[in-house]
Amino acid sequence: MVCKVSDVLRKYLTKFTKTSGSKMRIKIINLKINLRKMKKSVLIISSVAFLAIFSCKKSTDGNKNVIVEENVTENVSNNNGKVDSTYAAEKTVKNGDSQVQEYTYRYVADDGSSALVTFKNSDKENTISIKSNNKTITLPQKEAWAKGAIYSDGNIEVKSAGDNITITQGNAVISLKKARGQ
Repeated sequence: MVCKVSDVLRKYLTKFTKTSGSKMRIKIINLKINLRKMKKSVLIISSVAFLAIFSCKKSTDGNKNVIVEENVTENVSNNNGKVDSTYAAEKTVKNGDSQVQEYTYRYVADDGSSALVTFKNSDKENTISIKSNNKTITLPQKEAWAKGAIYSDGNIEVKSAGDNITITQGNAVISLKKARGQ
């Protein structure tokens, strides 16, 4: 219901016609002040209600451009009385037209220490990441062939060929083999 200020004043004036002139002016001024406050309050409350209703709308669509496909397997097998644990993970992320594929395998050194090796192939570049003892090195691919590749940053060189990886830094050479069962 919308009321004009003049309608409210007219009702107020007819109610208090017997009041003296100066008291009447004070009451009219007080009424005008109260009406202004009431208008501000109604405006603020309606603005807050409007924002609450329309700004909190959650989208149920989600981001349909990114699709992640994962396939992770962990196995523990017993060969000739020894426990051998293997790890393999494949992950494909599609974002619009681009696609990133990651393959992670567990490799074992001659001394029995192990490392997780991740091959990452994308539209922009191919990399290898080797994680062991809470340290990770990531190198870009420099050369590739059917069953292997060379990754290097100028300081460290990693050569992958079949199930073997050779890490070379200066005179130090580390050989890794893919863990059994992979």
